[in-house]
Amino acid sequence: MTQHIRTLFEPLLRWLLPGRGCHRAVPTRPRAAGANALQRERHRTLWLAVHGIDARPRRIHGVKVAA
Repeated sequence: MTQHIRTLFEPLLRWLLPGRGCHRAVPTRPRAAGANALQRERHRTLWLAVHGIDARPRRIHGVKVAA
């Protein structure tokens, strides 16, 4: 009997009382194409550095780094 009650009321309660959390549609600002290219370059440089390959940049977060 409780299973039947659950199947009746569970969808109703989910509809009336939605879960809380970060599942809301927030409009995002589109990034400039140049910013995306710079970010890809930074990620690629970081990946190369992790694997022991020295590549650009000589400035990281605005701080000059040793060559």
